[in-house]
Amino acid sequence: SSVRSQPGSGARALEILAQARCKNVALLRGNPMTQSTQRRVEAFARASIATYGYPIREIIADTLSEEAGYRAMKAFLAKGANCDGIYCVSDALCMGAYLVIREEGLRIPKDIAVVGVGDYDYADYFSPPLSTVGARHELLAKKAAQMLLQHLFAPGSGAEEVLVPTREVLRSSTGS
Repeated sequence: SSVRSQPGSGARALEILAQARCKNVALLRGNPMTQSTQRRVEAFARASIATYGYPIREIIADTLSEEAGYRAMKAFLAKGANCDGIYCVSDALCMGAYLVIREEGLRIPKDIAVVGVGDYDYADYFSPPLSTVGARHELLAKKAAQMLLQHLFAPGSGAEEVLVPTREVLRSSTGS
């Protein structure tokens, strides 16, 4: 049995950045990746090649934390790399990236448009508010808990796969 998000959020994130007129995109992800994160990264990479004709540049953080996102984004910009759009595979990584972007005197979305994943309750409180695409983490957790309880109280009820729908919330971080 499994609970997972519907496929396609990585490709949709690339579309959102392309609609925001980004031409030089990057992806910020943690290491190691979960299966869900791997699918997002692969979909974003395929969409980048189809849209721009070149592969994405990955910024790899050592975890999915805010601090790891900060360190990875800081290192990326410190070596002279740049981008005008970034897809962060978690809202926590976005939070760290946001801080670096502001510290470097860059503006969101004018200099760098940002898309996150998960639409945590605090996404509205980013400055500017964060655009997100992907399944809500609360819904994934709720469905997984329900499935676990069903298997505990009804053993042998069989394996099932639950797909949680992708949700898109466009906010100011992409110029929306």
